[in-house]
Amino acid sequence: MISKKDSKNPFIKTPLKCWDIYIQSVFSNKIPGSIEQDKATLEYFKDRFKWDTQWDILEENYDALVLTDLNKHIIWVNQGFKKMTGYSPHFAIGKKPSFLQGECTSTLALKEFKRKLSLDLPFQSKLINYKLDHSTYLCQIHIFPLKNISGNTSHFLALETEI
Repeated sequence: MISKKDSKNPFIKTPLKCWDIYIQSVFSNKIPGSIEQDKATLEYFKDRFKWDTQWDILEENYDALVLTDLNKHIIWVNQGFKKMTGYSPHFAIGKKPSFLQGECTSTLALKEFKRKLSLDLPFQSKLINYKLDHSTYLCQIHIFPLKNISGNTSHFLALETEI
C-alpha cells in the first residue's frame, strides 16, 4: 500500500497497480503446486500476447522458467528461478539473462546460443552461469519461441535445470 495525502483524510491507502507483479502473488496464494502456478501465469501471458501455444512443454523437468521478449529482456520468472539462482523475480525482471554469466561462461557457447536463437526454433544448450552468491552452476536450457496467432515469434520461454 502507498500512503497518499487527501484534504479530508491525511492518509489514504491505495494499492499498487502493477498487474504483472500482482498476478504472481495471486497465483502463488491460490494454486498449490508450482507447475499449476506456472501454467496459470503463462495462461495469463498467453491471453495478453495472443500466443498460439499449448503448455505440454511444461511436462518436461525444469527448475526455473524465464520468459523474455524479443529484445531478450526478462518479463517474468517463476519462483524456481530464485531457488536455482538466489535472485528474486523482482531483481531479474527487466534485465537480460546475461546478468547470470561471467568469466567462466564460454564465449563459444554464447555464440552458438545466439546462433540457435536466431533460427527461431526450439533448442537446447548448456551454459555456465553464476548464482547470487557468485558460485557457478551448469545450466541446461531448453528454449521455446512463443508465436502469436499470426505465426510470428513474440517471446521466448526458457526451461532451465541445474545439472
